[in-house]
Amino acid sequence: MIFAHDIPDGAKLYVGKKAKIKREIEQIASEVFENEEYEEIVSPFFSYHQLEALSEKELIRFTDKENRSLALRGDSSIDIIRIVLKRLKSEAKKWFYIQPVFRAPSTEMYQIGAEWLEGNIEDVVKTNLNILKRLNKNYPLIMSHIQIPKKVCELSGLDIEDIKKMRIYKFKEEWLKRLLNVTNVKDLDDLSMYPKEIATYLEELKSVAKRVNYDIILSPLYVANLRYYTGVFYRIINKNDVIAKGGEYKVENTRSVGFSIYTDNLIIAFILGVIVSLVYKKTHKGLSYSQSFMVTNIFVAVIVSMVIMIIGNNVARAFALVGALSIITTVVEDILLEN
Repeated sequence: MIFAHDIPDGAKLYVGKKAKIKREIEQIASEVFENEEYEEIVSPFFSYHQLEALSEKELIRFTDKENRSLALRGDSSIDIIRIVLKRLKSEAKKWFYIQPVFRAPSTEMYQIGAEWLEGNIEDVVKTNLNILKRLNKNYPLIMSHIQIPKKVCELSGLDIEDIKKMRIYKFKEEWLKRLLNVTNVKDLDDLSMYPKEIATYLEELKSVAKRVNYDIILSPLYVANLRYYTGVFYRIINKNDVIAKGGEYKVENTRSVGFSIYTDNLIIAFILGVIVSLVYKKTHKGLSYSQSFMVTNIFVAVIVSMVIMIIGNNVARAFALVGALSIITTVVEDILLEN
């Protein structure tokens, strides 16, 4: 039974504090985009071209009055680039949007995003990070290259699902096993053991990561769901939630870069951070509470999520980190005892 006040599962309702946080996030993002000379665009909810970005099962499909297939917008990038190139024929290269996307059966997701025609990936990543910095948020950034898993499949005979689901028992080549352990730029100092085709993409990934100048986690074997990525792409995460993602792609033979911030996940991160700090403030029994400790509570969650991402499925790396943390704990205890 559906009541008059019911809303579909996956639909969004913003009330009170949540609505205020959403508006503030969007305002700060707009200011960053305007300072970096982006033009704003709001694209139609309906699209003919969504299958180029997402699978059919992810889309909410309809037909128009001429019985042509269309869908609710599930992704903004391809439509925006096409509208700019084919309809507006604008000379502006940098565009931003604040609008929802929709996924089957009834999921609604608000996004803050940017597309830069003929732009470069490192500057787009910096813009993304600049927005989060203005929001006082610092999350792990994981960078990958869409071509590496594809080329691994060609050279090893593996299926893309073997890589996506990390069926490590099928990984026979030594260079592939070593690729599993790559997590940062230093791990790519020596590319001599990798096949030339793989080394080329790893060098590109390393070069972009260095130019961004951020503490980036590399994940060269990660398989992206979006179909149109062509090169380096990245995700910014908070525990199990994707806060933002972006990458390089080509539409209408035009090389472009872009990103999307998932507003709803960012709102949740804000609210949870505030709750943790308020619980500490209310339950603290001393004469005064530590503001720095309240901030630390929020960052601990981020650090833990980084550790989880670094370990992944690697048991050896897990034991190594446990050993390192044990040493740090012992040193800290010794210092405290001396004082």
